[in-house]
Amino acid sequence: MNEDITIGQLAKLMSISTHQIRYFEEKKVLFPKYISQNRYRMYGMNEIYILARILILRKLNMSVSDIKNLFDSDNQEASITLLKNTVSKISEEIQNLTITMNKTQKLIKSASHQDTYINKFLIKKFPNRTFYQYAKKNHDYNITARDVLEMANDYMDKNIGEIEDDLITICDHNHYYVCAENGHEQCPKYQLEQGEYLCFSTIIHDDYVEDIISNFHHHAKKESIPIADPLIIVTNSMLSILNNNSECLELQMRIKT
Repeated sequence: MNEDITIGQLAKLMSISTHQIRYFEEKKVLFPKYISQNRYRMYGMNEIYILARILILRKLNMSVSDIKNLFDSDNQEASITLLKNTVSKISEEIQNLTITMNKTQKLIKSASHQDTYINKFLIKKFPNRTFYQYAKKNHDYNITARDVLEMANDYMDKNIGEIEDDLITICDHNHYYVCAENGHEQCPKYQLEQGEYLCFSTIIHDDYVEDIISNFHHHAKKESIPIADPLIIVTNSMLSILNNNSECLELQMRIKT
């Protein structure tokens, strides 16, 4: 009986596919012990040990190219450096996953408590806020898809914000500003004063924003709440994902003291 095993038997033994074993061979980190007369790839104990090492290193998130460098190197310091680089990559992935988890938990919390703030007027306290501008336009200008593309090209290298960040539209007497919470220091900025703000959140479907703004001002007047420009409209990008064909907006205006 042959003491060695075929590629199919090796794959079954190690719970991986033959495709993966061939991939490792292609990347020159694992080779068969020999090719039989029947053109079968045959593997012995040494190849089993090598494949086990490869799979352990892959579980440590090490790339196949780094594994090859590790196998080719007789320098222990170089090997330790490769492992340290792997640790750094894992740490970065953990940070990114933590950010994603926190955003998801925030979305879950917001969605689960919509009844406490949707279609209700609230007074909130805000600190001084600084936003980063995408664009400044006259009130009668409607932003087009071409504008969005040009803004993205202008600020792509400035990291003005991520696509899931809230979009903030600030309207004063003459202009409106399309802003984000995050951005590069070179970007133009819009600053808002700290203080108490009258706020109203709603989910719009086919509603006209102008009607919602009109109702907002009507409520302030009815309740004798003195509000001051500018009007801030925050589009909750993440929460809007859960509401098909609609947007979640919050209107804010500072209360005069």
